[in-house]
Amino acid sequence: DVVDADGVVRRGVKLSADVELVTVSAAVKRGKELDGKKVKLQGKVSDVCTKMGCWFVVQGDKPEDTIRISTKSHSIFVPMKAVGYTATVEGTLSVRTLTKEAAQHYEDERQLKEGEQRKVITGDVPEIFIDVAGLEMKQS
Repeated sequence: DVVDADGVVRRGVKLSADVELVTVSAAVKRGKELDGKKVKLQGKVSDVCTKMGCWFVVQGDKPEDTIRISTKSHSIFVPMKAVGYTATVEGTLSVRTLTKEAAQHYEDERQLKEGEQRKVITGDVPEIFIDVAGLEMKQS
């Protein structure tokens, strides 16, 4: 849960100045076009892994516009209290399909909102994912 003196959580490599910043909603819309490409995007953190802070989800303009942020190597962790933070992330975007078991694993690790029931995943789930190289996040 380390936060820099300026209130910003920084993990991984420093964000590149020469990579265009796109919104989460724009990245979702352009998913197939951006698949396998380096991207930098910004969005509001809507979910965080409650076990270790090893993944989080950023949301775009619409609640259904979401992208999961993690590292394939499990090398970047964020504060588990980061829901509501604004995050800027940079990494490689991929469009993938989660098995129902993997999707259930993520569902089981997310923090439920008040009155919300845990979902039971019944099939494979399409997802946009960023293998993050660097990130900055702060309270909104």
